[in-house]
Amino acid sequence: MIKDFRLALKMTREELADLAELDLETLQAFEERGFPGETEVYSIFLLAKALRVSVDTLVYFNDKYAR
Repeated sequence: MIKDFRLALKMTREELADLAELDLETLQAFEERGFPGETEVYSIFLLAKALRVSVDTLVYFNDKYAR
């Protein structure tokens, strides 16, 4: 779902990684596999802010679709 949100904003992976203060490999892993249990809350917050969605929305879709 992260990729879908990113594409809806017409943003490249590099642009999103920059805005969310993530390295490219981490963002790619989040897009492909969701958030692992040890993901820092602040990283999720920055990603949600960059995607213009709530943290709740991001976590909900992560729980629902990332397997």
